[in-house]
Amino acid sequence: MQGREKFKKMVKLKKEKQQAGGRTAVTPLLLGDGALGTELMKINSQKTKIPLVHNLKSPERVKGIHRRYLAAGADIITSNTFCANRLYLKQAGLAAGKNELTELVAKINRRGASLTSAAVSEFQKHHSENCSPLTAGSIGPTGSDKAIFPDQNSNQEELEQAFKEQITALIEGGIDLLLFETFSYHLELRAALGAAAEFELPWIVNMSFDRYHSTNYGTSPEDFSKLVREYPREKILAAGINCIAPDPGYRETIDRITAELAPLPLSLYYNAGTPELDVKTGKVRYQLEDSFFRESGEAARRNEPEVLILGGCCGTSPETISRLKKLLE
Repeated sequence: MQGREKFKKMVKLKKEKQQAGGRTAVTPLLLGDGALGTELMKINSQKTKIPLVHNLKSPERVKGIHRRYLAAGADIITSNTFCANRLYLKQAGLAAGKNELTELVAKINRRGASLTSAAVSEFQKHHSENCSPLTAGSIGPTGSDKAIFPDQNSNQEELEQAFKEQITALIEGGIDLLLFETFSYHLELRAALGAAAEFELPWIVNMSFDRYHSTNYGTSPEDFSKLVREYPREKILAAGINCIAPDPGYRETIDRITAELAPLPLSLYYNAGTPELDVKTGKVRYQLEDSFFRESGEAARRNEPEVLILGGCCGTSPETISRLKKLLE
């Protein structure tokens, strides 16, 4: 069954369950999973400082986190492939030559997708087929200067090619849908969506707003919404925001996106809390705050759009998603 049909079937089952419980006026809710990167970073290993490397070095650890999110009740399980594109991998020093980069992009994304699919398949063996979790191939920004100036020289072409390469490998790994997340510049996101338009898989499209009404690159909620509307409705399962603090100030941002895109389903993945710098290690830490559950609960009470996807981003864990599920129920 293709991703769009699986998504529609899941939404239908959620609606029926809510109606059976007498909750007819509430927007159907799908539960996303939580962070992969910050979970993998908890593992103290010099060889695997970059979470993507775990797909190749310690795949069972990755699959184990997927299993925990499935046990927590997540309806959408995301692959460990965030930023697994050639431009990012080159800057991270994971590969140098063109052939080496091509091979590494394929390996990381195929393995990431297949680990996600395998975890879901194993989960389904012991659970009802009526509630089949979706697998989402994570696609993040390139972190490259080419993305800041996409219109210069051949930057647009290079960006699109990098995303096509990643998407091809994710599809080969057996993913249901593509999840674009943590993009801060709508022109880079346009390159990613332009690459994805050549493939059949549907999308969930998220941006990260550094400030309430814009990103660090000046992208506004309206810029984002306008970009989403450029693509056929059948391509896009949901659109929204991820990697933001669970802060009431973002409610207006969410309202602005919903006003532009409803009835398109809304996707929200809050961070566990406000990031803090650990001066001893130089690393950023996220403490789970009550505001994560408060803002998630506030979003769940919306009566528009037609479907809501709620999950977690940086600093969240399987325990966070389990607690969120109990709260929402």
